[in-house]
Amino acid sequence: MDRWGSVPFLLIAIFSSPALSQILVQDNVYNGKAVNLYNQKENVPYIFRTLDNYPARDLHIEENFLLVMFIIKETVCLKSETTMDTDCDFKPDGVSKMCKIQ
Repeated sequence: MDRWGSVPFLLIAIFSSPALSQILVQDNVYNGKAVNLYNQKENVPYIFRTLDNYPARDLHIEENFLLVMFIIKETVCLKSETTMDTDCDFKPDGVSKMCKIQ
């Protein structure tokens, strides 16, 4: 099983002081784009879906940076046999990965 540190999947997005409510609405959009990007990797045989979302946190840096974290998990659907928008069940023993958008 890959450790999260060995998988180059840290996406960086800069937020220039948007309203927090607007960011929370957009979290699912960013998560979906991140999962789609991960699913496009050649060495990923099964489709991954978002398993859990965490609330965005303010990083209190010079500008308003938010940290969005979510977990993705492997599904039973093979990428070669299914489209990405198919609603697939999670594998009971599937790989889970913590993802961060900053």
